[in-house]
Amino acid sequence: MSLAEQYLKAAQESPFLVIKYNYNNSKSAARYICISRDCTKLTWGTRESKLKEFVFLKDVTRVVLGLRSQNLKRHNSIKQIAEPWNCFAVFLSFGRTLDLCAESALAARTFVMALQFLVKQRFPGIIQHVGFQLRARCEMEVVFLK
Repeated sequence: MSLAEQYLKAAQESPFLVIKYNYNNSKSAARYICISRDCTKLTWGTRESKLKEFVFLKDVTRVVLGLRSQNLKRHNSIKQIAEPWNCFAVFLSFGRTLDLCAESALAARTFVMALQFLVKQRFPGIIQHVGFQLRARCEMEVVFLK
């Protein structure tokens, strides 16, 4: 089993506890996120057993590790983010982002790499190129270009 497949397995087997940052009301809330067993959805909810909200992975356009979305930058500027290196954002094709902060840098990296692997493997028709760019302050951006 490759390292990428191990990341995916970890992201499917048990939900990750994250802080989800809302755009509209500048609030944050603890949520559990997971990749669905059928590898088609990114799901989240208030409890590990109640992952009711979701987006389809086919709508993911890029995954960014670090404070790269406008919403995460805004929350960081008002000191709501304790550990910015644990943050990542999932950008969606309809203009929405899921702005999240994991419990650890390892958890954030695991989830980002699992999502990147899954989108690349399961939906090759929507991805022409996957690019990695190392940014200042050790931020990494994974971009899926259509």
